[in-house]
Amino acid sequence: HSLEEGDMQNVSELLGRPFALRGPVVRGAERGRTIGFPTANIAVAPDLALPKLGVYVTRAYLGETMYPSVTNVGKRPTFDENRPTIEVHMLDYDGDCYERELRIELLSRLRDEKRFDGVDQLVAQIGLDVAAAREYFARPGPDTPSQP
Repeated sequence: HSLEEGDMQNVSELLGRPFALRGPVVRGAERGRTIGFPTANIAVAPDLALPKLGVYVTRAYLGETMYPSVTNVGKRPTFDENRPTIEVHMLDYDGDCYERELRIELLSRLRDEKRFDGVDQLVAQIGLDVAAAREYFARPGPDTPSQP
C-alpha cells in the first residue's frame, strides 16, 4: 500500500533501497524545454508498477553519473493528457539524453499532480518544486549527492 500512497520513505525501508524506475529516454512534446524546465521522458511499459501520481524528489542516473532531480509521475492534466508519463527534470543538467537509459530513484513525494489554469501557474509551481528539491538535497544525510 505504501507505493500506492506515494510513501517513498516507507517503500525504501521495506525494499532496503529507494524505489527505482528505469527506461529509455524518448521524445516528448518538448513543452518543458519551452517553459524553462526541460524534461527527460521515460518510456512507460503498460504493466509497470507506478507510485501514486504526483511530483517527487528523485535521483536520476545517466550511466554512473547522478543528478538531483524532480520527477512528475502522472498524466499531465494541464495539457489534457490521459496516459501515464514519467517526466524527469534534472537539476543543473542541459545535455542531450535521448535514446539513453535513465534510472531514477524516488526519494520523497512533494505533492499531488494537479491541473493548472495556465502555463504561467504551472511554471510557478515547477519553480517551487525545484526549490523544494534543492532544499531536500542541501540537507545533510544519506540522500545528499556528491557533485556530478
